[in-house]
Amino acid sequence: MRRLRSFSGVCSCALVALALGSAAVGQKKDDGKDEANKTTEEARKFEYPGAEVGGNGLTGREGRSLYYSSMTTPDDLEKVLKHYEAKTGQKLVVSPGAVTSRGRDDWIGAVQDDSIARVGNEKEWVAPRPMTVRVVTVDAKAHHLTLVFSRAKEEKHTHIVLTYVKR
Repeated sequence: MRRLRSFSGVCSCALVALALGSAAVGQKKDDGKDEANKTTEEARKFEYPGAEVGGNGLTGREGRSLYYSSMTTPDDLEKVLKHYEAKTGQKLVVSPGAVTSRGRDDWIGAVQDDSIARVGNEKEWVAPRPMTVRVVTVDAKAHHLTLVFSRAKEEKHTHIVLTYVKR
């Protein structure tokens, strides 16, 4: 009788181990790749449609992921900014040299234009620079987004640099 109990105990343990082992086989290993793929998928929603991507990638550390992308498009800067106004909810067409900020319950953001040269205090303006540079930052509950737009007067492409961090 004692042997029978030992044998059934061993069998029970073996069945439990087999069941747990089978469950583990069906589970995916959590190596962070799913989260990285989600970050990339979400960040790519902010890439400009039809733009040529010169370089992009994803880097991560300690459970956080940062996606970056560098793009160019033949579309003029105003058209690009209008597109991103719809994506970010911010007014991006601002006067040269302007700095604006906005916020709601779920995000805060700033737009900075660095398209004029300044000398001395803020009241002393100098001629426009030969390049338009606009920096947009959006800090939302789900992500942090930075966009840098630039276009030189003689260039035929608008440059867009995107950095996206998923929270």
